[in-house]
Amino acid sequence: MKKSLLTTVAVLFMSFTLLMGQETKPNAVSLSYGVASTDEIMSIWGDVFGSIVGYSREEVKTSGVIILNYNRDVAKLWSIGGGLAYEQSVGNAYILGNKVGKDNRYYLTIALEGRINYLKKPIFNLYSGLGLGYTIAKGTITYDDKSPDTKQDFSHINYQITAVGFRVGKDLAGVAEVGFGYKGIANIGVSYRF
Repeated sequence: MKKSLLTTVAVLFMSFTLLMGQETKPNAVSLSYGVASTDEIMSIWGDVFGSIVGYSREEVKTSGVIILNYNRDVAKLWSIGGGLAYEQSVGNAYILGNKVGKDNRYYLTIALEGRINYLKKPIFNLYSGLGLGYTIAKGTITYDDKSPDTKQDFSHINYQITAVGFRVGKDLAGVAEVGFGYKGIANIGVSYRF
């Protein structure tokens, strides 16, 4: 009798816990695309100041930032997680106003993030967040005259300040954020909660 009662209570408790876990779905992954990241902005300023001393990149094209995030709700108002952000740019390299080759750069940021959920409903979430990470930034200048390539390393600590973020949808949802940092000034994408 006692054994049956304990077994029944244990099964009910586990069922309740599983149901609660399915209802709240504390994990989310998202894939987003951002523009005007800190790396892109620093690169533009580097080109401006570099041209003063004779080196610049012109006709620069950037891929924008591709962002992969994971977040886990740790309390009703708090989420923690991490992310990866990748960006690439290519431009023509100039020395003293003469085109000498191509300057290719890539940036890979690995970061930890935290969020404050101001409004969290089943199909709508309003939040702000902070992220701190490290950007592996590498570049190669390939010269037109077949001189040996110049390798560059400008890896650095990076950050993200998300002023406002939205998630709209239940399990599969759209996301959009406005802020400043490795994700860009604005980014938009999709999210899946599980």
